[in-house]
Amino acid sequence: LQYIPSLSPGVVRYIGPVHFAPGTWLGLDLPRAYSKHNGVVDGHRYFRTSRRDSGVFVTPDSVTVHGIRASRMEIDAPEVELTRL
Repeated sequence: LQYIPSLSPGVVRYIGPVHFAPGTWLGLDLPRAYSKHNGVVDGHRYFRTSRRDSGVFVTPDSVTVHGIRASRMEIDAPEVELTRL
């Protein structure tokens, strides 16, 4: 998977709803620690990252998978229960 703004590869660690915006979001773990968080936003843990500050949330139109924009793909977002830390 490639995160378009940084043209950086990343690993999808979360797919689903978030408390801060409507819609389906992807939680990415980027290879460098230059992003916004570690998978925790406002006390809600969504996913774990491989290093501190390497997590970012993006919409599916912000990434490509093997050159295909993810927003054109069917994403099956499972029901998730968010826990507050």
